[in-house]
Amino acid sequence: MLTVAVICKANLFRSPAARVFLADAFGAAGIEAVVTSGGILEGGASIAPAYVAIALESGLDLSSHVSHTISPLDLIGQDLVLTMTRELLREVVVLEPSIWPRAFTMREFLRRASNHGARKPTESLDRWIDAIAAPRTRAQVLGDLDADDVADPVGGTAEEYRVVLRQLDRLAREIAALF
Repeated sequence: MLTVAVICKANLFRSPAARVFLADAFGAAGIEAVVTSGGILEGGASIAPAYVAIALESGLDLSSHVSHTISPLDLIGQDLVLTMTRELLREVVVLEPSIWPRAFTMREFLRRASNHGARKPTESLDRWIDAIAAPRTRAQVLGDLDADDVADPVGGTAEEYRVVLRQLDRLAREIAALF
């Protein structure tokens, strides 16, 4: 069974939404997967009602979500760790260095996996992810690159939240299609 952890800063919008979108996309593709989410900030908070309402417009019920602070134990053993930004990627790799070969931003993973090619029916998950990660160096994730990041809509308009939801939904479907 595939295990995926999705990480954003507060675990109060992007990663919970991505968790649901990915779980649904994997399920629709017939892939057994456990998708979890977390953040690097202190957990225990609920999603603001306005953001819950925006998510409901996209069919996501995030009303019972409570934010979770990731720990190294949340990351060890995951087949794939997906973050929203390069900055978060660097932070989770510092938190648990052993995940480096399996940790990417969502957009980076999609780009690299698309360039490498979809997983072949006879190819093990580990071998496929290793091949996707092989040409990458740690220096390549230094600095910011908008092409790798899913913007944090906090403080933005309702439409900016909707844009992020559409982006996460598309990313999840395209990622699942490669498995």
